[in-house]
Amino acid sequence: CGSKTSDDTSDSDKVMKVGIPALTNTFDYWQTASGYDLSVIQNVYDTLLILDENDQYTGSLAESWSVADDNMTYTFNLRRGVKFSDGSEFTSADVKFSLEGCIKCEGLSWLYQSLIESVETPDDYTVVIKTPTVTNQLLVILSNSGYNNIVSKAAYEKYGDDYGKSAEAVVGTGPYRVS
Repeated sequence: CGSKTSDDTSDSDKVMKVGIPALTNTFDYWQTASGYDLSVIQNVYDTLLILDENDQYTGSLAESWSVADDNMTYTFNLRRGVKFSDGSEFTSADVKFSLEGCIKCEGLSWLYQSLIESVETPDDYTVVIKTPTVTNQLLVILSNSGYNNIVSKAAYEKYGDDYGKSAEAVVGTGPYRVS
């Protein structure tokens, strides 16, 4: 109970410690199915969309989106100026890499292989997802941190098998970073 004002608070004073009843084994989203891991991971990464307090989809990393007349082509316009925790810029390449990672992931492939036919990135801030059939599940999955988190393609490639195993090897756009 000091007399510090918000102007006196440095970044080093802004630390949140989280206690969970088990150790987090990894921050590599594709290498865990643990509810404990996911409860921590969701604070480090963002999804394309979120559900607001009225259960309506709203943008998170996506600023806006549209669905084509065929109801099988979704175009997401990404937020500009978003940075990963390592200072690198968030782009459509990260979304494509993340979604394709989910398609390959043993724990998620069952869902993504039936949901996504292709992911295209016409520019750095646009992602086009094509579904094989008309579905009402794509937005559900893209807004659920248990099924979808956007990772840094560059960081994942840089750290390889060590991604998620140390503080510097966890790179997200979420509200918290691992230190």
